[in-house]
Amino acid sequence: MYYIIRHTKPDIAQGVCYGISNLALADTFEEEFEQILAVLPTEEIFSVEKPLPIYSSPLQRCAILAKNLAKKMPENNNQIITDARLQEMNFGDWEMRAWADIPENEWKIWKDDWVNTPLPNGECQKMVYDRVVACVNEIIAQNPKGAIIVTHYGGIVNILAHFFEMPLKNAFRYEFTFGAVIKITKKSANFGEDFVKIKILKS
Repeated sequence: MYYIIRHTKPDIAQGVCYGISNLALADTFEEEFEQILAVLPTEEIFSVEKPLPIYSSPLQRCAILAKNLAKKMPENNNQIITDARLQEMNFGDWEMRAWADIPENEWKIWKDDWVNTPLPNGECQKMVYDRVVACVNEIIAQNPKGAIIVTHYGGIVNILAHFFEMPLKNAFRYEFTFGAVIKITKKSANFGEDFVKIKILKS
């Protein structure tokens, strides 16, 4: 079982463009953390014998959640592996600017092909997809019994686009709140080809 978890609410006003900016968390963290724990099968995840490994984006809005999950693990089994490939999209020159303040001439070219056109000094959707999916495929290959992955909204929608074989331009039709939890189960089909089943535990 693989559990993909979105970070909790960051401490930032609505309408601000942020991706790789290292934001602090809102003061609702403890409440949101308990809501996440409530939907996780704690006996399976926090097993004394073989707890699931935790992978996380290094940005603190994910790392803090990962550290709190690790505290639930048995002693000496709570290592967190951080991987920059799980970070949110790099919005480059747009980072920490209000969306309403970005002039039309800056975003018009990008919006016409945002999947393949990188932002100024930033990334495009395809670049994020490539790194996130490569990371997740490695995690699954290295941990056949499961893992916990703490990431961002962009990470989640790219993971789902990959497993559902969805065009990237349609990926952001999914809507997930802060603290969303997705369960991915890898299956082997009788006809020979592996596949996954996806269940939304908390949206």
